[in-house]
Amino acid sequence: MLDVSVVVPFYNPGANIEDCLASLRAQTLAAERYEVILVDDGSGDGSDKRVQRYVDLAPDQFRMIRIPASGWPGRPRNVGVDAAQGRYVQFVDSDDSLHPRALERLLEIADGSDADIVVGKLTSDFRGLNHHVFRHTVTGRTIHDYPLVDTLTPHKMGRKSLLTAHRSRLAEGPRHVEDEHFSMQIYTRARSVAVVGDLPCYFYRRRRVSGRNLGDTEAAATDYFRDLAAVLDVIDEHVEDPEARIPLQRRFYRTELLGRLRGKPMNEYADSYRREVLDCVRALATTRFAPDVRDGLPVLLRTQSRLMLDDNIDGLTSYSAWLDDLRLVAQATSPTWAAGQLAVTIEARLSVGDEPLRLERDGQVWLVPAAVAPGVGAEDRIVSSAEVEAADLD
Repeated sequence: MLDVSVVVPFYNPGANIEDCLASLRAQTLAAERYEVILVDDGSGDGSDKRVQRYVDLAPDQFRMIRIPASGWPGRPRNVGVDAAQGRYVQFVDSDDSLHPRALERLLEIADGSDADIVVGKLTSDFRGLNHHVFRHTVTGRTIHDYPLVDTLTPHKMGRKSLLTAHRSRLAEGPRHVEDEHFSMQIYTRARSVAVVGDLPCYFYRRRRVSGRNLGDTEAAATDYFRDLAAVLDVIDEHVEDPEARIPLQRRFYRTELLGRLRGKPMNEYADSYRREVLDCVRALATTRFAPDVRDGLPVLLRTQSRLMLDDNIDGLTSYSAWLDDLRLVAQATSPTWAAGQLAVTIEARLSVGDEPLRLERDGQVWLVPAAVAPGVGAEDRIVSSAEVEAADLD
């Protein structure tokens, strides 16, 4: 049996797939230990001819499977898993590429720790990433003792037997957050998870030629939150302890619910769409999340949550604009080199526009200014001392 099967779905990537293919060909892992399965989801731009050149160069290692266009990545990924002959499966998107040593390092960690899943360090030239997940290389972790819930893309290496034993499939057809749905399935079933923090393994790349990156699709609010509810179902089904569910649910409350009430949906979209989003968010927030989920949020999100629960759409809109102006301004000073290490001092502050962030004082506590969150009581705007003491910057 091969060690690793790399599954790459593609649909009309054009020249963007060239870097991906070259990076897979250039892996330092011995060629006889891994295969590359490229699943053509009905491309019509000649991409199959680009792929075929690599298949012709290494027919024992590269192979292409053609399927009718499904329009979504779930189907071609599942086809690739079904065809995989490796002990582990690594997903790669056709827009992206791997570090030359990625497969070698991922497999080394997997075999050394008997991991069911190995998450390689992510980097990107256009996407925000949760760097705290990758500060260190760790092994023997689970979703309950490490912030794995903060990295839910499918671009990780998983033991094939884990995928097949539990039928952990990616949702097929027109489904949103299918990545989160899949990742939560395998995370909640994994006995041991490792994270590679000492090598940037996976490169999210902005498309260099044309077209949109995979996943760059707008969603109807009702469809999006229907599919998000299915992810919450996975947590409810596979995490029996209600206390253990809270930090997992908090991630989705923070990112998928409150995150949809900032930026374009609140500031640029039509009033009717803004109302639809808020109605969907409130419906999930009030039926699927216990108060402990909301109460454990940082102050800026607690404030936003109160505006949402109060159905204060005007307050949410103005608060979103304020959050969009909130910036971390950081400057590196006094770099020194000592004992083989570069030490850099970072000076940083939070600013709103060109002005420093200013809080309000109420007795012994600091508050988010009442003017930016109209109608929110002081109890939901308190900046706790614990938050200040735990603050850091990435």
